[in-house]
Formats: sequence, structure tokens, C-alpha cells
Amino acid sequence: MMFAVPTLTAMLNGMSDTQRFRLSDHGKMLLDIQWHSAAPVIEKLKQCAK
Repeated sequence: MMFAVPTLTAMLNGMSDTQRFRLSDHGKMLLDIQWHSAAPVIEKLKQCAK
């Protein structure tokens, strides 16, 4: 699965400290991803994107 974003900075600005994604097809769960405590990592990646 891929998500198109205009820039790395735009992607990082759209990320949250806690987030969950679920993907299903006709009621069948295909993917369930979540994370937490991502704020420090997001900030480090923002520094790399500068």
C-alpha cells in the first residue's frame, strides 16, 4: 500500500503521536496498524526534512 503525499514535510505534519489505520475489503479486515509515542520520532524526521 502506498500513500501519495506532496512532500516529506506534508506527510510528517499529517502524522500524530498516536494513530491507527484499518483497511478492510467487503467486511474482511486486511490490515490494522497503530502506533503511539511517535512525537519524538516525528520531530527528528522533521529536522532531517529541512
